[in-house]
Amino acid sequence: MIAAAPTLPATEAMAAGDSLWASFEAGRTSFAQVVTGMRALAKHPERHAATFIPTHLEGVASTLLSPEDARAAGRLQAALYAPRLAELGLDLHAGAYASEPVERRELRRQLIGIVAEAGLNPSLRGRIRSALDAYLAGDQAALDPAFRPIAYDIAAQDGGDSMLTRLFDRLIQSNDPQERSAIVGAIGHVDHADRAPRVIALSRDPRLRNLEGLRMVLGLLRNASTRDQGYTYIVSNFGPLVKSTPLIASNLLGIGSGYCSEQRARQTEVDLRPKVAQYHLSALELDRSVEAVRQCAAFKAAKGAEIRAGLAAFR
Repeated sequence: MIAAAPTLPATEAMAAGDSLWASFEAGRTSFAQVVTGMRALAKHPERHAATFIPTHLEGVASTLLSPEDARAAGRLQAALYAPRLAELGLDLHAGAYASEPVERRELRRQLIGIVAEAGLNPSLRGRIRSALDAYLAGDQAALDPAFRPIAYDIAAQDGGDSMLTRLFDRLIQSNDPQERSAIVGAIGHVDHADRAPRVIALSRDPRLRNLEGLRMVLGLLRNASTRDQGYTYIVSNFGPLVKSTPLIASNLLGIGSGYCSEQRARQTEVDLRPKVAQYHLSALELDRSVEAVRQCAAFKAAKGAEIRAGLAAFR
Protein backbone atom coordinates (compact mmCIF):
# COMPACT_ATOMS: atom_id res chain seq x y z
CA MET A 1 0.00 0.00 0.00
CA ILE A 2 2.80 2.43 0.84
CA ALA A 3 4.04 2.46 -2.78
CA ALA A 4 0.62 3.72 -3.83
CA ALA A 5 0.52 6.32 -1.06
CA PRO A 6 0.73 9.39 -3.36
CA THR A 7 -2.53 8.41 -5.05
CA LEU A 8 -4.49 7.38 -1.95
CA PRO A 9 -7.12 9.58 -0.30
CA ALA A 10 -5.53 11.62 2.48
CA THR A 11 -7.03 9.59 5.33
CA GLU A 12 -5.87 6.31 3.79
CA ALA A 13 -2.40 7.69 3.13
CA MET A 14 -2.11 8.84 6.74
CA ALA A 15 -3.34 5.43 7.91
CA ALA A 16 -0.66 3.78 5.78
CA GLY A 17 2.00 6.05 7.28
CA ASP A 18 0.72 5.42 10.79
CA SER A 19 0.74 1.66 10.23
CA LEU A 20 4.28 1.81 8.84
CA TRP A 21 5.59 3.77 11.81
CA ALA A 22 3.77 1.57 14.34
CA SER A 23 5.26 -1.49 12.66
CA PHE A 24 8.71 0.08 12.90
CA GLU A 25 8.26 0.82 16.60
CA ALA A 26 7.14 -2.77 17.15
CA GLY A 27 10.24 -4.12 15.42
CA ARG A 28 8.46 -5.59 12.39
CA THR A 29 9.68 -2.99 9.87
CA SER A 30 13.16 -1.71 9.09
CA PHE A 31 14.30 1.91 9.09
CA ALA A 32 15.04 1.53 5.37
CA GLN A 33 11.36 0.73 4.82
CA VAL A 34 10.39 3.83 6.82
CA VAL A 35 12.58 5.95 4.52
CA THR A 36 10.95 4.35 1.47
CA GLY A 37 7.54 5.16 2.91
CA MET A 38 8.56 8.72 3.68
CA ARG A 39 9.79 9.14 0.10
CA ALA A 40 6.43 7.92 -1.24
CA LEU A 41 4.33 10.01 1.13
CA ALA A 42 6.36 13.13 0.33
CA LYS A 43 4.61 13.19 -3.06
CA HIS A 44 1.10 13.23 -1.59
CA PRO A 45 -0.88 16.41 -2.37
CA GLU A 46 -2.37 16.70 1.14
CA ARG A 47 0.00 18.27 3.66
CA HIS A 48 -0.84 16.13 6.68
CA ALA A 49 -0.25 12.95 4.69
CA ALA A 50 2.89 14.31 3.01
CA THR A 51 4.55 15.29 6.28
CA PHE A 52 3.23 12.52 8.52
CA ILE A 53 6.45 10.52 9.00
CA PRO A 54 8.75 13.56 9.46
CA THR A 55 6.61 14.53 12.45
CA HIS A 56 7.47 11.20 14.10
CA LEU A 57 11.10 11.32 13.00
CA GLU A 58 11.48 14.77 14.54
CA GLY A 59 10.47 13.31 17.90
CA VAL A 60 13.06 10.55 17.54
CA ALA A 61 15.72 13.05 16.52
CA SER A 62 15.12 15.30 19.52
CA THR A 63 15.19 12.50 22.11
CA LEU A 64 16.86 9.31 20.97
CA LEU A 65 19.60 10.62 18.67
CA SER A 66 22.82 12.48 19.37
CA PRO A 67 23.02 16.04 18.01
CA GLU A 68 25.16 14.78 15.11
CA ASP A 69 22.68 12.05 14.20
CA ALA A 70 19.75 14.45 14.63
CA ARG A 71 21.34 16.73 12.04
CA ALA A 72 21.79 13.72 9.76
CA ALA A 73 18.11 12.87 10.15
CA GLY A 74 17.28 16.43 9.17
CA ARG A 75 19.48 16.22 6.08
CA LEU A 76 17.75 12.98 5.10
CA GLN A 77 14.39 14.71 5.29
CA ALA A 78 15.70 17.68 3.33
CA ALA A 79 16.91 15.38 0.57
CA LEU A 80 13.46 13.82 0.30
CA TYR A 81 11.38 16.99 0.59
CA ALA A 82 13.47 19.67 -1.18
CA PRO A 83 12.23 18.53 -4.62
CA ARG A 84 8.64 18.88 -3.46
CA LEU A 85 9.31 22.40 -2.20
CA ALA A 86 10.98 23.24 -5.52
CA GLU A 87 7.84 22.08 -7.33
CA LEU A 88 5.71 24.45 -5.26
CA GLY A 89 8.15 27.34 -5.68
CA LEU A 90 9.18 29.80 -3.01
CA ASP A 91 8.76 33.55 -3.02
CA LEU A 92 9.23 34.88 0.51
CA HIS A 93 7.64 38.28 -0.17
CA ALA A 94 4.45 39.22 1.64
CA GLY A 95 1.30 38.26 -0.22
CA ALA A 96 3.09 36.33 -2.96
CA TYR A 97 0.72 33.38 -2.53
CA ALA A 98 -2.38 35.18 -1.34
CA SER A 99 -4.44 33.80 -4.23
CA GLU A 100 -3.42 30.17 -3.64
CA PRO A 101 -5.59 27.65 -1.78
CA VAL A 102 -4.85 27.52 1.94
CA GLU A 103 -3.85 23.85 1.76
CA ARG A 104 -1.09 24.59 -0.77
CA ARG A 105 0.20 27.54 1.26
CA GLU A 106 0.30 25.48 4.45
CA LEU A 107 2.10 22.64 2.69
CA ARG A 108 4.76 25.08 1.48
CA ARG A 109 5.20 26.47 4.98
CA GLN A 110 5.65 22.98 6.46
CA LEU A 111 8.09 21.99 3.74
CA ILE A 112 10.19 25.07 4.49
CA GLY A 113 10.34 23.90 8.11
CA ILE A 114 11.50 20.45 7.05
CA VAL A 115 14.10 21.61 4.52
CA ALA A 116 15.41 24.76 6.21
CA GLU A 117 14.96 24.08 9.92
CA ALA A 118 15.26 20.31 10.37
CA GLY A 119 17.29 19.86 7.18
CA LEU A 120 19.62 22.81 7.78
CA ASN A 121 19.71 23.59 4.05
CA PRO A 122 22.29 26.42 3.96
CA SER A 123 21.06 28.07 0.75
CA LEU A 124 17.46 28.27 1.90
CA ARG A 125 18.45 29.38 5.40
CA GLY A 126 20.52 32.16 3.84
CA ARG A 127 17.59 33.34 1.73
CA ILE A 128 15.33 33.39 4.75
CA ARG A 129 17.84 35.27 6.91
CA SER A 130 18.30 37.89 4.18
CA ALA A 131 14.54 38.36 3.93
CA LEU A 132 14.28 38.70 7.72
CA ASP A 133 17.09 41.27 7.78
CA ALA A 134 15.20 43.35 5.22
CA TYR A 135 11.97 42.99 7.18
CA LEU A 136 13.62 44.02 10.46
CA ALA A 137 15.16 47.00 8.65
CA GLY A 138 11.67 48.22 7.76
CA ASP A 139 10.75 46.51 4.50
CA GLN A 140 7.36 45.07 5.46
CA ALA A 141 6.97 43.36 2.09
CA ALA A 142 10.24 41.44 2.32
CA LEU A 143 8.85 38.53 4.35
CA ASP A 144 5.36 37.09 4.41
CA PRO A 145 3.85 36.73 7.93
CA ALA A 146 3.49 32.97 7.41
CA PHE A 147 7.25 32.61 7.13
CA ARG A 148 8.29 34.92 9.96
CA PRO A 149 8.23 32.33 12.80
CA ILE A 150 10.56 30.08 10.78
CA ALA A 151 12.77 33.07 9.97
CA TYR A 152 13.02 34.03 13.64
CA ASP A 153 13.96 30.44 14.52
CA ILE A 154 16.72 30.35 11.93
CA ALA A 155 18.03 33.76 12.96
CA ALA A 156 18.21 32.72 16.61
CA GLN A 157 20.04 29.51 15.74
CA ASP A 158 22.50 31.01 13.24
CA GLY A 159 23.08 34.50 14.58
CA GLY A 160 24.76 34.06 17.95
CA ASP A 161 24.22 36.14 21.08
CA SER A 162 24.10 39.40 19.15
CA MET A 163 21.11 38.17 17.17
CA LEU A 164 19.43 36.94 20.35
CA THR A 165 19.80 40.45 21.77
CA ARG A 166 18.43 41.96 18.57
CA LEU A 167 15.42 39.65 18.61
CA PHE A 168 14.84 40.27 22.29
CA ASP A 169 14.84 44.03 21.75
CA ARG A 170 12.30 43.53 18.98
CA LEU A 171 10.17 41.45 21.35
CA ILE A 172 10.18 44.10 24.06
CA GLN A 173 9.17 46.81 21.59
CA SER A 174 6.38 44.80 19.95
CA ASN A 175 2.72 44.85 20.92
CA ASP A 176 1.77 42.26 18.30
CA PRO A 177 0.85 39.02 20.16
CA GLN A 178 1.72 36.82 17.18
CA GLU A 179 5.11 38.41 16.69
CA ARG A 180 5.89 38.24 20.40
CA SER A 181 4.96 34.56 20.49
CA ALA A 182 7.12 33.80 17.44
CA ILE A 183 10.15 35.58 18.88
CA VAL A 184 9.78 33.94 22.29
CA GLY A 185 9.64 30.54 20.60
CA ALA A 186 12.68 31.35 18.49
CA ILE A 187 14.81 32.47 21.42
CA GLY A 188 14.09 29.19 23.19
CA HIS A 189 14.84 27.26 20.00
CA VAL A 190 18.62 27.81 19.99
CA ASP A 191 20.55 24.63 19.25
CA HIS A 192 24.00 25.28 20.72
CA ALA A 193 24.88 24.70 24.38
CA ASP A 194 26.88 27.92 24.63
CA ARG A 195 23.76 29.98 23.81
CA ALA A 196 21.60 28.49 26.57
CA PRO A 197 22.99 30.74 29.36
CA ARG A 198 22.05 33.80 27.33
CA VAL A 199 18.53 32.47 26.81
CA ILE A 200 18.16 31.81 30.54
CA ALA A 201 19.40 35.32 31.34
CA LEU A 202 16.91 36.86 28.91
CA SER A 203 14.09 34.74 30.36
CA ARG A 204 14.49 36.55 33.70
CA ASP A 205 13.96 40.03 32.26
CA PRO A 206 11.09 41.71 34.18
CA ARG A 207 9.75 43.32 31.00
CA LEU A 208 8.50 39.98 29.69
CA ARG A 209 4.79 39.25 29.85
CA ASN A 210 2.88 36.34 31.34
CA LEU A 211 4.67 33.04 30.60
CA GLU A 212 7.12 34.35 28.02
CA GLY A 213 10.23 33.79 30.14
CA LEU A 214 9.19 30.27 31.10
CA ARG A 215 8.45 29.47 27.44
CA MET A 216 12.00 30.43 26.54
CA VAL A 217 13.47 28.04 29.09
CA LEU A 218 11.04 25.25 28.20
CA GLY A 219 12.18 25.67 24.62
CA LEU A 220 15.68 24.63 25.66
CA LEU A 221 14.28 21.21 26.57
CA ARG A 222 13.51 20.50 22.91
CA ASN A 223 17.14 20.17 21.86
CA ALA A 224 19.68 17.67 23.17
CA SER A 225 22.43 20.31 23.14
CA THR A 226 20.57 22.66 25.49
CA ARG A 227 18.29 20.26 27.39
CA ASP A 228 20.49 19.75 30.45
CA GLN A 229 20.80 23.49 31.08
CA GLY A 230 17.06 24.09 30.77
CA TYR A 231 16.27 21.12 33.00
CA THR A 232 18.79 22.16 35.67
CA TYR A 233 17.51 25.73 35.72
CA ILE A 234 13.90 24.64 36.23
CA VAL A 235 14.77 22.13 38.95
CA SER A 236 16.91 24.73 40.74
CA ASN A 237 14.19 27.39 40.51
CA PHE A 238 11.18 25.13 40.92
CA GLY A 239 9.68 26.98 43.88
CA PRO A 240 9.66 30.48 42.34
CA LEU A 241 8.40 29.06 39.03
CA VAL A 242 5.52 27.25 40.75
CA LYS A 243 4.62 30.43 42.58
CA SER A 244 4.61 32.50 39.39
CA THR A 245 2.71 29.91 37.30
CA PRO A 246 0.29 28.19 39.71
CA LEU A 247 -2.23 27.21 37.03
CA ILE A 248 0.30 25.13 35.08
CA ALA A 249 2.68 24.22 37.91
CA SER A 250 2.05 20.48 37.57
CA ASN A 251 3.18 20.67 33.93
CA LEU A 252 6.68 21.52 35.16
CA LEU A 253 6.95 17.95 36.42
CA GLY A 254 7.16 16.82 32.78
CA ILE A 255 10.44 18.55 32.05
CA GLY A 256 12.38 15.28 31.89
CA SER A 257 10.32 13.76 29.08
CA GLY A 258 12.89 14.58 26.40
CA TYR A 259 15.50 12.23 27.87
CA CYS A 260 16.03 8.68 26.71
CA SER A 261 17.80 6.50 29.26
CA GLU A 262 16.99 4.54 32.40
CA GLN A 263 19.57 6.59 34.29
CA ARG A 264 17.74 9.82 33.37
CA ALA A 265 14.40 8.31 34.33
CA ARG A 266 15.77 7.53 37.80
CA GLN A 267 17.35 10.98 38.09
CA THR A 268 14.07 12.64 37.19
CA GLU A 269 12.39 10.69 39.98
CA VAL A 270 15.05 11.85 42.43
CA ASP A 271 14.83 15.47 41.33
CA LEU A 272 11.07 15.86 41.01
CA ARG A 273 9.19 13.23 43.02
CA PRO A 274 9.75 15.10 46.34
CA LYS A 275 8.28 18.26 44.78
CA VAL A 276 4.91 16.59 44.26
CA ALA A 277 4.24 16.59 48.01
CA GLN A 278 6.21 19.75 48.74
CA TYR A 279 4.12 21.89 46.37
CA HIS A 280 0.87 19.84 46.51
CA LEU A 281 0.96 18.94 42.83
CA SER A 282 -0.58 16.11 40.85
CA ALA A 283 1.95 13.40 40.06
CA LEU A 284 0.31 12.46 36.75
CA GLU A 285 2.61 14.58 34.58
CA LEU A 286 5.70 13.20 36.31
CA ASP A 287 4.48 9.62 35.96
CA ARG A 288 3.86 10.13 32.25
CA SER A 289 7.23 11.76 31.78
CA VAL A 290 9.18 8.98 33.49
CA GLU A 291 7.27 6.35 31.54
CA ALA A 292 8.00 8.17 28.26
CA VAL A 293 11.72 8.23 29.08
CA ARG A 294 11.74 4.51 29.81
CA GLN A 295 9.82 3.73 26.62
CA CYS A 296 12.30 5.82 24.65
CA ALA A 297 15.20 3.99 26.27
CA ALA A 298 13.68 0.63 25.29
CA PHE A 299 13.09 1.84 21.72
CA LYS A 300 16.65 3.12 21.54
CA ALA A 301 18.01 -0.24 22.65
CA ALA A 302 15.92 -2.01 20.02
CA LYS A 303 16.27 0.37 17.08
CA GLY A 304 18.91 2.99 17.85
CA ALA A 305 21.81 1.27 16.10
CA GLU A 306 19.70 0.58 13.02
CA ILE A 307 18.59 4.21 12.78
CA ARG A 308 22.16 5.47 13.18
CA ALA A 309 23.35 3.09 10.46
CA GLY A 310 20.58 4.28 8.17
CA LEU A 311 21.68 7.89 8.64
CA ALA A 312 25.37 7.23 7.94
CA ALA A 313 25.25 8.68 4.43
CA PHE A 314 23.88 11.98 5.74
CA ARG A 315 26.44 12.69 8.47
